[in-house]
Amino acid sequence: TQEVHLKLRGWLKANVSEEVANSTRIIYGGSVTGGTCKELAS
Repeated sequence: TQEVHLKLRGWLKANVSEEVANSTRIIYGGSVTGGTCKELAS
């Protein structure tokens, strides 16, 4: 999970900004599928 968080932060830094990458809260939502993503995002 930490590897994925690092990759997400790296993407945010490269494509948005370092400030956004550092301030974005990343929450692990378990197994996200097409059927569960709407519920998890709410």
